[in-house]
Amino acid sequence: MVDTRWCVTYTTFVNSRKKAKHKGSMVLRADVSRIVLYDQDDHVVDVRPLEAGELIYHGSVVHLPSHIVDVGERITPSRGINRQLFPSNKVDIDERIRPSRVTNRQPLIKEFIRFGAQFVGYHDYASKAEEKLAEANERANALAQKLEQSEEARKKAESDASKARAEADKAKADAAGVEELRKRLHDAETSLSEHIAAQSAREEAIIKRLKSQNRRFVNTTSQEFELEDPDNDPLLDALAFLEFHGTETRDGINQAKEGLSRLFPYFFPKKEEPATFLALAKCFNPPEDLGLKLRQENMKVDVERTVALVADSQQNIDWTKVGDTQEMETTKWRSLIKAAKPNTKKILAYLGFKPTPAPSSSKPEV
Repeated sequence: MVDTRWCVTYTTFVNSRKKAKHKGSMVLRADVSRIVLYDQDDHVVDVRPLEAGELIYHGSVVHLPSHIVDVGERITPSRGINRQLFPSNKVDIDERIRPSRVTNRQPLIKEFIRFGAQFVGYHDYASKAEEKLAEANERANALAQKLEQSEEARKKAESDASKARAEADKAKADAAGVEELRKRLHDAETSLSEHIAAQSAREEAIIKRLKSQNRRFVNTTSQEFELEDPDNDPLLDALAFLEFHGTETRDGINQAKEGLSRLFPYFFPKKEEPATFLALAKCFNPPEDLGLKLRQENMKVDVERTVALVADSQQNIDWTKVGDTQEMETTKWRSLIKAAKPNTKKILAYLGFKPTPAPSSSKPEV
């Protein structure tokens, strides 16, 4: 078996980011199936066993326990072909080979086989070498096929990685969109809560105002109501009470307007009746007493009519003495009026008035 040497470049620090590269040589010891790394001074740097099925060729990368080796061109020994094909156990070829002695990149095993075949007795070795070369070619083809498969797998992995990155970017964009939607939803919930709070405060204020108006109606009309079928809604219930009071107030206003319209010509014969109820009601609430004023005017008319009736009877009466009532007492005056009531019925009938069946409760004017 022949040892094989290559020119190599190796790194001294595998775990360091800044790798220091050094030149040297690497030998495959065929007798012990061991890979030995040498520096430029032929000092052993690193060693490990050859793995099963492992191939070393120009351009490959070999991983040693403490170094990473980039394999360069293979080195051809400077001594004879026989020493290359049939190394002596007594002479270590590795000690005589230097990395500077580099031949062509193409392996020379076929040429060696051709030369060896010329020597008698070495046909078997040449046959074995050819078999090993065929086996190496098969292994190289298998490795090439594996390399092609590995390249396809790498391309597929890159494609999958690209798709994964695209999906990750899309997921990030979706996450950003979801975050934006979550923020908008939070803002909407906050705005809705504020709106609900403002609406509740507004409803409370409306309920308070409605209840205040209802109390005013109760104080004015002395009429309270109870809901038969409440809605269990404070706002609707307060509105229902206000509707009841409003209905009662409208009916009362209609009745009052009709009554005041009937009384208006008697109290204000020279005025035109106002169009609105408020103006009509204000007419009946002046500073002076309208009832007293009307009764005094009626009394004036009654006195004038009484004097007219007495004058028509052609009786001689001293009206100066009759009209002088300053010294007359009130009790005497009332007794005289009471005594005159039986005769007033005939006078009222004569004037066209119908007496009421109930006794008059009006107080005589003094």
